[in-house]
Amino acid sequence: MEKLMIYPYTTEADVFVRNSDLMEGYEISALVSLRGSGHQNVSHSINGNSILVHEDFEKALEECTAILPVFYDPNREIIESEEKDMMFIGQRIDEIIFSKIDKAVEHGKKIIIFNNGSKQAKILIEKVPDDLQICFQNIYSGKSDFAIKEMCHIETPVVCVASAFEGLDKMNILLALYRDLVQQGYNTLAFGTVQGCEIWGINSWPDFMSDIKLNTTEKIIYLNNYIKMLEIQKKPDIILVGVPGGTAPFTNKAPLDFGEMFYKVIKANLPDYFILSLPYAQYHDEDIEKWNKYYNVNFGIKINSYNISPKVILQQMTEQVNAARYLTIDVDTVIKQITEITENNVFCFADQESTKREIDRLLCQLEDYGELEAV
Repeated sequence: MEKLMIYPYTTEADVFVRNSDLMEGYEISALVSLRGSGHQNVSHSINGNSILVHEDFEKALEECTAILPVFYDPNREIIESEEKDMMFIGQRIDEIIFSKIDKAVEHGKKIIIFNNGSKQAKILIEKVPDDLQICFQNIYSGKSDFAIKEMCHIETPVVCVASAFEGLDKMNILLALYRDLVQQGYNTLAFGTVQGCEIWGINSWPDFMSDIKLNTTEKIIYLNNYIKMLEIQKKPDIILVGVPGGTAPFTNKAPLDFGEMFYKVIKANLPDYFILSLPYAQYHDEDIEKWNKYYNVNFGIKINSYNISPKVILQQMTEQVNAARYLTIDVDTVIKQITEITENNVFCFADQESTKREIDRLLCQLEDYGELEAV
């Protein structure tokens, strides 16, 4: 069991903290933030233990056996009040992280690398000796795997997880579903929305979907063949597909994303069950119906259920930068709002009881369709 330090701790690291139980062979021993980032003393419950975020890298280095570096995303979509005055930006943060990695290597610590072709991953591979590298890489090995170039029928029921705008917890939703389905005995094949998903035992999004040399038709066929290839290999009971990006414009000033990737995904295989994630707002039944109409008219697809994330979209800031910006809120506020919606297909992934009801609803519906056999 590797004792894992996550460095630097930021909101980007929350998905690893929340889903650490799925990281087989790893136990989080420390959460270390950059000095002055405002995260110090934030408490997280991990496997029944309370772990406080701190800034003492050297102390954490003594106690860990491996490090998961989390690189700063300059386009991050979450605004934490403590970070508004943070002085670190972009390249400077990368330099700080790499200097700490050098120190960790000197002490013989293992480094987790998500080998996704990014600049940071390439630098880590060069810096870290082979015997200290723990590399996670997508199983996709090239276009030769998809020589058929024809659409295949996916026989396994597919659950699609998408969001109205980017940054609304698709990865957390997908992993919450994956965890419970596996615990219930379902052989589950899952495709996540971020690189490095292999650390949870699922598949990262295939990189050919962002290959500018491929046209839309080729990407749809490759994705269909990719899912089919893994369906044949894994023989799953159910397939979970997370969709990167957003699926709907925000306002005229901030159109954000019209759902190009979502279009490709549903053309590769029309899902049997569709979950849409929305930001927190004072929704009423008619608002839910408007969302359903939007996806029906624009994509020809029905929304089966809605996740309400504990994030409020900041309109003025979003319109200024044409990228989704959010303020996090308390989960209890979301749960209270959900109870005021008479539609029973609304949940919040951050609430265990709410998520459990959603999974029961999902399984019942797939069984009613005759797509899924009860375990």
